[in-house]
Amino acid sequence: MSDRPRLDQLTDDMLDQLYAELWHLRLDKEGAGLALQAAVRKTEEERRRAEKAEAAIARVRNWCDQLDTRTCELTGDPASTNPIAQGIRIVLDLPA
Repeated sequence: MSDRPRLDQLTDDMLDQLYAELWHLRLDKEGAGLALQAAVRKTEEERRRAEKAEAAIARVRNWCDQLDTRTCELTGDPASTNPIAQGIRIVLDLPA
């Protein structure tokens, strides 16, 4: 049925080997847990950085809209846009 030794057949060396394997498995499990925790922390940091970047881009786009509004007021042309704002939007929309 099974090729493993019965309990009464275990030698001290065999038992030591089993304990050593168990110890290594526990260390591997703890190491994997630590690696997972580090990956979760890094992912959370990257998410926060992405949110900050998105908020900054939204502020710049809002500023461009304000430049366009002021340009319309100054020129009296409701269809006019600010060339600097247009250039910034083009750069923001470039592929990464």
